[in-house]
Amino acid sequence: MADEELKAVKVMYEASQKFPVPYYLLIVQAGFLCTKKQYDKALRLAKLAVTRAPSEYIVWEKLAEIYMEIEDYESALLSLNSCPMFTFTEKDAHRLPAPARVHLPLKPDPATLTVPYDPKTGPNHHGTLAEENDPREAEVHPELKRLPSLTLRGTFSRAYKILTKIAHKVGWDELLKYRSKVFVMEDEYRIHRAIAEEESQNVTTQLSKQDEEEELTMENISLDDNNSDTSPKKKGRIAIDDLVKKASANPNLKNAFEQPGATRVANNPRLPFTGVNFTFKHKRLCEKWLDNLFMVLYNDLRIFTALKQELGLYKKELQTATTASTSNMNISTHRKTAAEWEIFANLSLRLHKIEDAKDALKISLDQRLSTQALLTVTKLHAEEGNITPCLQCVVRLVSCLDRTFNEEVYPSPVASSIFKLISINGLAKVQNALVALNVPQSTYRNITKYFEYAELFRVAGSDW
Repeated sequence: MADEELKAVKVMYEASQKFPVPYYLLIVQAGFLCTKKQYDKALRLAKLAVTRAPSEYIVWEKLAEIYMEIEDYESALLSLNSCPMFTFTEKDAHRLPAPARVHLPLKPDPATLTVPYDPKTGPNHHGTLAEENDPREAEVHPELKRLPSLTLRGTFSRAYKILTKIAHKVGWDELLKYRSKVFVMEDEYRIHRAIAEEESQNVTTQLSKQDEEEELTMENISLDDNNSDTSPKKKGRIAIDDLVKKASANPNLKNAFEQPGATRVANNPRLPFTGVNFTFKHKRLCEKWLDNLFMVLYNDLRIFTALKQELGLYKKELQTATTASTSNMNISTHRKTAAEWEIFANLSLRLHKIEDAKDALKISLDQRLSTQALLTVTKLHAEEGNITPCLQCVVRLVSCLDRTFNEEVYPSPVASSIFKLISINGLAKVQNALVALNVPQSTYRNITKYFEYAELFRVAGSDW
């Protein structure tokens, strides 16, 4: 792996010397530096890529990811808000209806698929191959079917993934605090607008009163000279000097002339509630699509919290039943179908709750065999380098593929998981672990095809 990294660095260096450095090469360099934990250099390259191609989504995405890694979440939200979003266009084709059940031609000899226990005498909560098409386990609550996060596509899905990572690192409450620091909130804007309108009305009212006083002053000015027998006091009129002194003694009237847009603090009834400075010089307006993603995240967290409580109660009841040696008892207080547990597992994965996803997938597989759930569990174990659990899932998957005449080795999700496991632990260790499982001979031959492919095409870890 070290030699491959050196070759990659040389290729990037030669490309940067021969051509003007394009933005995608800067993104590759920034990603390589992130793997080496050199975020300061990666940040400079990401900023340079943004200046080179500000209309590309990938440069802003990489900048937001780097800010997230250095725990500058305010800048990460600002970068995410600046991402240019593109409408996802699906293929112009008719959508096929969802299949009601899976019906595939099976091999005539299903002896290799026999489970190691009798389903009639075994526990009620353990799924078998015969229960794969059980319609009762495929029922899903309507609210789980209509999750908004399932409809996200393209750049919106990638932006939502970054938002969920930030929420996973700091929590929902802290995320809302960062959001209020960076973006203008609706309540702030409403209060600010109300105060501005009230101030403008006060200034307009004061100016109108001042105009009326000027007209009154012009009417009350005496036209008699100093030698006239009629004095201002006798006629009940005000002298010009007295008016000037009165105007200079009134600071509010004076400020109204000097600063027409100033705030009337003395006559503002909201004075006790204006402790927050509603100046938005350092805040930005949140894009509508990002505001919608916040609502989608809130809905996912709400559903996740409710299902996690049911998961805890289900595990507690199951543990109580096991302790009481009543494994055949029907636990139906918090009963969810296998499809609902699988949806909860996918929701947990979107929110980066790996352990909760594993628990939900385990319960789902106990109730019904699902190839998709097995693939997800295999991928999770492969990413963590867990050899034995991953190979156990591979054995079940290979048996399911073999009964449907599917002998494809690569490309396939099973091959990706096995190759990931080999790159972490080495081919020899994985082969020995498979031998230790003592699987049937036909299944062992099918799995060794992946090992032969890894040796032939020199997959990472195949030489040790």
